[in-house]
Amino acid sequence: MITCPNCGSSFSEGMKFCSKCGTKLPAVSEPAFTENDPVQEPAPAADPVIQADPIIRKPVKEKKEKKAASALKLKINPKLIAIAAAALALVILLIIFIPKIFAGGGSYALRKDYVQSGKLGEKWLSFNKAGKVTEMDAEASIVSNMVTADGTVNVFKDSDKNLYTVDAKGFNKIAEEVESYLVSFDGKTIAYMDEENALYLFTGGKDKKVAEDIYALSAISPDGKAVAYTKQSNENIRGYYYDGKEHELGKNMTPVALSAKGTYVYYTNQNGVLYVQKGENSDDRQKIVDGITNIFFNEDGTQVVANDGSKTYFSEKGGERTDVSKNGLRLLVPSRTMRSGTFYGISSLKDKLYYTYSSGEGYTVYKLSSKLELSSAIARNVMSLTLQEDGKYMSYLKNNKLYLMNVTEKEPEGKVLAIDVESYISSNDGKLFLYEDEEGETYSVNRNGKAQKVIGESVDEWAAVSNGFVYILDDEAYFTTGNKGSKITGFSDDVSDMSGYRDYVLLHCDDDTVFMLKDGKKPIKIWEED
Repeated sequence: MITCPNCGSSFSEGMKFCSKCGTKLPAVSEPAFTENDPVQEPAPAADPVIQADPIIRKPVKEKKEKKAASALKLKINPKLIAIAAAALALVILLIIFIPKIFAGGGSYALRKDYVQSGKLGEKWLSFNKAGKVTEMDAEASIVSNMVTADGTVNVFKDSDKNLYTVDAKGFNKIAEEVESYLVSFDGKTIAYMDEENALYLFTGGKDKKVAEDIYALSAISPDGKAVAYTKQSNENIRGYYYDGKEHELGKNMTPVALSAKGTYVYYTNQNGVLYVQKGENSDDRQKIVDGITNIFFNEDGTQVVANDGSKTYFSEKGGERTDVSKNGLRLLVPSRTMRSGTFYGISSLKDKLYYTYSSGEGYTVYKLSSKLELSSAIARNVMSLTLQEDGKYMSYLKNNKLYLMNVTEKEPEGKVLAIDVESYISSNDGKLFLYEDEEGETYSVNRNGKAQKVIGESVDEWAAVSNGFVYILDDEAYFTTGNKGSKITGFSDDVSDMSGYRDYVLLHCDDDTVFMLKDGKKPIKIWEED
């Protein structure tokens, strides 16, 4: 299965272009373990991606040759993050809400867990943030995977075209001969297409065939009540959706998304123009944008923000579009916000922050009000942009100064926390920052601007955990709550690498063992070579 790098949609091997947004699709490759934290929508081409939390820094020193344990490393690769962040929710047991950050704005639903899955040797391995490890003997490789938006379940297809789910309890095969699949945002339904081009909905532990002779699986509604797809006839593509019965959208109409229950249908025509209409009533269709560069939906699909790389538009409940910006805006959210492809765990896309990027200049941030009025720039030409999980504070670098801004203020203004800053990360609650200065020394600073020296040199790698920061220096792991670091013991060998996941870090040792660390206490061994 191929995943679109722009919109996160999944399609069968052999397709060259995304039937949702038209982006050229990459060649199929076996996925590595990847960091599944949601990140911002990728910038076009060579533009850098905003990493919503600078979780872990690239090594600044020469690293030693990695052994077999490095195969387990969950590398923070922006392209792979974007693919993994396209995961759709399967089981939502609990949704955690952050208070509203603007009057009238919706809350952010945060991820619950970080279930990871991959293959090592002849085993499939899966684990979650509690350190629960599940193994299964398997010869097949994992060729595609989607981690649910709440992070509790991984849905993947193996090289034998079997479809599995895996959580902390174990692996479960749900279908065979699968070509492509999607998972609903509410977590109750998996739609998949088999080798016979039949479309099924899997929900409540049961399969239901809903269509035959389909060409591509295109979209599933957030509640799993509707699914959209295309069929091919006489070299023409025709769009359809199913909400209990099949509805035809028309020739060269490719479904892009569905709202809950399939009430509103989003689709593109042969020229790439994006429309929305209520159900099958094409008489009331509304044009959203002439060509999709970036697109964002709220959690039930009743709101959409889309741009063509220049102008940005908003539409709600199938209504006429509103021109909100002459720039190609992208949505800025806290790092752990639930995300399913182009759907976000937010009830409203109004009263939110949006940003643009200019090469060589950095990011510019705006507020979009409940009246769809765009503010003047509240931060301009900044880098390392992070919206904290409380949705209230935003941190960034500008001219090697670390700033913190309360974005809920009527006229937000950045406060300088530290100067001569080369790079930084924030704590999980956004109240403490770890940074390296231009002299290569490592400091901490709180929201009040009070700084402390942690160590008089540059560390190799760093990451945030639940109660502080972990960093690597000279093959040893250390923990700090903002003061001088203390050495962490309990490892079986030198620590050669680290991967950061907000709720925990993975530490890779030279003897091919991997440990999980959730706080500054004893590490948990989750893997060792047989």
